[in-house]
Amino acid sequence: MPKKIIVAALALFGLATFFLPLVLIRAPLVGTQRISGWDAVRSASDKKSRDDASLDDALQALEQITGRRVRQEPPLGVKQADSLKVTLPLAYLSLLLAGVLAAWGKRLPLRITVAVGLLAGAWSIVSVFWLSRGVEEMVAAGAGRPGIPLVGRIFKSELKLEVAPEYGLYLLVGALAAVLAASFLPAGKRS
Repeated sequence: MPKKIIVAALALFGLATFFLPLVLIRAPLVGTQRISGWDAVRSASDKKSRDDASLDDALQALEQITGRRVRQEPPLGVKQADSLKVTLPLAYLSLLLAGVLAAWGKRLPLRITVAVGLLAGAWSIVSVFWLSRGVEEMVAAGAGRPGIPLVGRIFKSELKLEVAPEYGLYLLVGALAAVLAASFLPAGKRS
């Protein structure tokens, strides 16, 4: 019984990270945005009423200032960020299923489910770092255009768009790892 409680509590903790910041986007021209799972599922109209800036807003501001299109063909690091639409929900779904499977006492399906969620969470962290590099490439490509050498050098040195994982994403992956470790605890004795 204690093993089931531990796994369920860890899964519940991991699910609570849905409301914590998962990804940080910081652009000097338009501000900072911390995106949680809750932010991702909210409607677009509610999201536009926030004071935070999105990555699209930052790139649009950069395009307006330079007078040139920054987005031609996005780098692979930016394209692959679409995988976050699959990996993050998969990580949360695996935590939800982990709680159910722990209550049923199904050890092997629990371990497989949590291992898949852990891989999805780890890929999400890698994906955010890769996205950050892709955004840097986009800014460098937009700032290095031949028609605007002075402005290009200023943007290259002063404009720093930052995309990084936030503590909520690390806690999510940590919770998945803890649930996986807890699934190997010995089961309590039955009377």
